[in-house]
Amino acid sequence: MAKQTNPLTKVPSVPDTVIQPEVYLTISNQKVEAFRFSEALDFVGSAYECSADYVPNKIVPIVVGIALGCMIIVALITFIIGSRRRQAGYHEL
Repeated sequence: MAKQTNPLTKVPSVPDTVIQPEVYLTISNQKVEAFRFSEALDFVGSAYECSADYVPNKIVPIVVGIALGCMIIVALITFIIGSRRRQAGYHEL
């Protein structure tokens, strides 16, 4: 018998699925393997996490947003100070 090399997909959580107005289906900790060739109950393929369960790191976008906000504030302050100094050098006629 050939060794199994099919990828395994693990699905830790899936949102509730409404089958009928009063019937809900919840799936959790499910393992799915396509084209299974053996009768064994264990999964031997390499596992891939479901993309729906990926939680992105939120710290990086927050830091980038704060850095952009600070740069905008510094640019505005520099513009205001620069425009006041330019106006101080001219006299009205």
